[in-house]
Formats: sequence, C-alpha cells, structure tokens
Amino acid sequence: MDAPMSRVRVFESLAALPVACRALFEQAECRHPFCTWAWFECLIAHGLNPDDAPRFPVAFDAGGQPVCVLPCLVSRARPRRWRALQNYYAPMYGPVMAAGSRGEQGLRAIVRHLRSTPGLCEGLDLGPLCLQGPMMGRVEQALRDEGFFVKPYFRFGNRYLPTMGMDWVTYLAGRPGHLRSTLQRKGRRLRRLHGVAFHLYRQVDDVPVAVAAYESVYAVSWKRPEPFPDFMPGLIHMAARTGMLRLGVLTVDEAPVAVQLWLRHQGRAHIYKLAHDPRFEAFSPGTLLTALMMERMLDDERVSEVDFMTGDDPYKADWMPHRREQWGILALNVRTWRGALLMLRERVATWGGRLLRRGWPGRFPAS
Repeated sequence: MDAPMSRVRVFESLAALPVACRALFEQAECRHPFCTWAWFECLIAHGLNPDDAPRFPVAFDAGGQPVCVLPCLVSRARPRRWRALQNYYAPMYGPVMAAGSRGEQGLRAIVRHLRSTPGLCEGLDLGPLCLQGPMMGRVEQALRDEGFFVKPYFRFGNRYLPTMGMDWVTYLAGRPGHLRSTLQRKGRRLRRLHGVAFHLYRQVDDVPVAVAAYESVYAVSWKRPEPFPDFMPGLIHMAARTGMLRLGVLTVDEAPVAVQLWLRHQGRAHIYKLAHDPRFEAFSPGTLLTALMMERMLDDERVSEVDFMTGDDPYKADWMPHRREQWGILALNVRTWRGALLMLRERVATWGGRLLRRGWPGRFPAS
C-alpha cells in the first residue's frame, strides 16, 4: 500500500530545510558523494553563478517526516525552468529519498506539486543519472505518470571497475601490456634521474599542504582555469572534514608534478580531478600517480569499486574495463503554454533529425 503524503513545500536554501532533512540526506539511498548534504553545501557556497537560485522541494509523509528532497536550481531570469542542482563540478545527481515506497511516493508527490501548482514550473532538466541504475527509471516513471512530456538524452560515458576484492598485483596483471610497460619503463627512468615521493593526504590537518600542492600543479597544467576559483579548495576542505578526502601527490625532487583528487564514499573511490606538470610529460607522471593511487585503494582501503567519473577518454579504458552511461531527463509541463511550446520544439527537433538522417535538406535546432 502506498504511503500517504501530507504536503510538499519548496525551500529556497539548504539552511532553511527542516532539521529532519539532514538525517534524510545521511540515510538516503545514494551511492555517490554528489547528493550528500556536505556536497550541496560546498557547491552552493563556491560553485554557482550569481543568477542561480537553489530550490529544494520537500515531500513530507503523514507524520510530518521528510521522505524526499529534489535539489534543483532555477535561473532568476527564467524562474519557471527548473534543473538539477548540478553543474560542471557535479558529475552525478539524484533525488535524496527515503528507502522503499516512502521515498518513491515522496518523489511522485514533488513531481505532482511542480506540475499542478500554477506559475511554478514549466519544465525540468534532471541528471546526470546512471542509465543502468534504478534511480533513472524511478525518476522517469514518476514524471511520465504525472503527465510530463519526458525526453531522456545521453550525457556521457562513465568508466568504472568493480574490484570484487582483487588486490593490486591481480589487477595490474589484467591491464593491457602497453600500460604495464609504461609504468615499468617510465617509473624506473624517473627514479633513476630524480628523487621521487608519493604523498596521500586525507586529514583536516593536511588541507593547507594538499591545497597548495593541487593549486601549484593545476596552475602549470594544460587545463583551463577554474570558473570558480574557490570551489576546489572548498571541496578539499569539505572532503577532509567528512572523511572522503584522498588527494595524491607525486613529487619530483620535492616539487609536486602530478596531483589527483579522489573521493572515497560508502566504500567506493571516485577519481574526481587530475592534473600534472607538462614539463615532466616524458615520464608520464599522471599515469604513475594513478597506479600508486590504485594500489593504495585496492590493497589498503579495499574499496568495492573505482569510478573514473566523467568522460569516455580512450586511456580510461586501459584502467577501467567496464562502461556505463549517464543520461539526463528533460521533462516539460504541457499544462503550461511555454511547456507545451517547448514540447513542440523538441518533437520538431526529433522529427527533423530523422529527416536529416534520411537525406532531407532541411535543418532543425538540436534542442
């Protein structure tokens, strides 16, 4: 029997949520760090545009307990177009739900509230959600059942490794020959010519050194400047405070040349950010550091899974033989005239794409 829901309220900040919501975040069915209270706190504080306004619809059961939170953003310029509380920094997403039917009914109640409240929502864009995981189907079905026009779409591929208790030696033996050769040759040559050390930072007391090492390598790397400079230091602080921090640094002659930020959550290791100094490219310092981090995660921490996060870069397949997909869900409220118009545009785009694939000379917008 479905659990009755008493009400849905929309809160405009994380701090405004009832105290009981914090317990829900801690207990929710979430396999990754990116739907935790600490994550959203960090993202809101350091990683949002001034035009972004958080919204937290919360469903309460008949006893007044929160059973589902759907963290979202709206643009102040378009407050009726909702999207996941997610951006460049958040490679995964999910509603914060109580276990079982209570959480699912709460999700449906939130979707119903967004659809039926006049002037509130003309559409949502939610994700990334794992196509092979249960949450994608739950969210999609709830939106369809409540009358939204729903269009799932591909976001990116995601490489990962279920470790199944394997140790480093077993894992390395299963890697491609060219990767094993690179680790052996480059590691031997680098150690012959320089003093090499590996440091793994985890604790709050490590944060100043960890941040300094990360920023020094990132500044000389090939990567573009961070759009929000305070976000990564804030994330490293948050990860240390919550026990998730695993920041590896490879030093050459006592200077950092490669850094990797991994997040450990619920027995899984997530490879979040990588950078290395291109002046040491000939020694493949990033590859050497990945091997050192993998060895530590497999032999010492005995994680159940390692996740390479965003992207289908070919080199990731050498490390992680398994692949899954992260998808988004566009949901349009056809009870509003703008939602109906957007639905028409999506259908025309889909129809136009099919005609283009058949050689039709026209061109339609992709979204």
